[in-house]
Amino acid sequence: MENVLKKNEVEEMKAWLKGGLIGLGIVIVSYIFTQIWCRVNPSEFCGLLWFYIPYYIMQFTGIDYIVHLFVKNIFGYSFLVFSFLLLFGIGVFIGFWFSRETSLKKKLIVAIVIVLLIAPLSIYSHHLKYNDEKIMLEYRIGSYGWFIADYSICEELSIFTADYLKEECFSSFLMPKGKAEALNAFVKTPEMQECLKIDSKWVCIQRVAVELDNMSLCDHHPLPDAKKSCVQQIGIQHGNISLCMRPEESYSESSDSWKWYTYADCIIAIAKKTNDIALCENINNTYYRYDDCKLRLMIYSLEFCNNLHNHDSYDIRFKDDCITKVAFNQANLTICELAEHPQKREECIEKIAMKTRNLELCKTFEIIQPDQCIETIAYLQEDKTICNELSADWAVDRCVDDVENLIDGKLNLDSIEEYR
Repeated sequence: MENVLKKNEVEEMKAWLKGGLIGLGIVIVSYIFTQIWCRVNPSEFCGLLWFYIPYYIMQFTGIDYIVHLFVKNIFGYSFLVFSFLLLFGIGVFIGFWFSRETSLKKKLIVAIVIVLLIAPLSIYSHHLKYNDEKIMLEYRIGSYGWFIADYSICEELSIFTADYLKEECFSSFLMPKGKAEALNAFVKTPEMQECLKIDSKWVCIQRVAVELDNMSLCDHHPLPDAKKSCVQQIGIQHGNISLCMRPEESYSESSDSWKWYTYADCIIAIAKKTNDIALCENINNTYYRYDDCKLRLMIYSLEFCNNLHNHDSYDIRFKDDCITKVAFNQANLTICELAEHPQKREECIEKIAMKTRNLELCKTFEIIQPDQCIETIAYLQEDKTICNELSADWAVDRCVDDVENLIDGKLNLDSIEEYR
């Protein structure tokens, strides 16, 4: 009898060990496969292929909390070692669970014990992470760092917070006591509490200031540029360009272009709100946002297009875009020839081809691909046979499916509405 029991124990141990070795083998094989794959097809993320399974197991169970006690930043070989141990342990448990020599009662007891050990650890780990996120949301403003009343806030950050973030917190800008107290009092108002359910404190300051139409609330922002943005939004609400705050003339548009950008944004928003194109003159006419402003409000005509500029960047060739719009409205191909950039000329022709359902015109391009033009005409005509003109089999299949769905009323394509 004693020999039988010993034999069962040995078989049971073998089953555990076998499961552990299988779990370990899975990590080793996946890691080696990933390394080979990354050498054959190198990419920025290929090294993460084997990473996710052990990483999410550690996170979900809270085991990462214990790991952080020994190794602050888990990466590279240290993460690989912990992954080996983790998958070995999981394999041992699976081997134990499927061991024929182990009684069901014993399996259930061990499973319950593991759950009772893991559950509190997981809950505590997730609580710490949630608290970290809340602190960062409340006190950190992007790359500008932290704005806090005192450094005790930094000590509330958990073991999961990277060392450099804690250092940033301890070297942060301390808000004057009066300002901090006023901000905390403002945060407790019903309007802020409602906003904080969906956004951060720093976003909510501006949102509530605009909602309450109270410019003084913008002063709660610690950053001058955040205050300016807040005031500008109130200016937009009132259509008051004096609140757009033009940057000092000493600023160059190259080194401080973002200041000019936000100023132009404010002017453009008010110009659109009031439908007053004359407000665009407040923007320097050599700056591309000047053309951007006018293009949003103008009545399209060739005469007006000639007052716009084509800037170096392809995306801000306003004169060419204006010419394309006029040509499209009139369905006049000769106007497309006035566009200076060759690709803009072809895009102009493409738009007219789609508007007039001229399939042959789609095939005249030398720069842009004709597929979008052909596909759009197939949709507009609700004609599956046109799909056969596309360059790839998969594109033909997709086009046919879409046309069938359009005919059956199962699909709406907003992208083709302007060509109807």
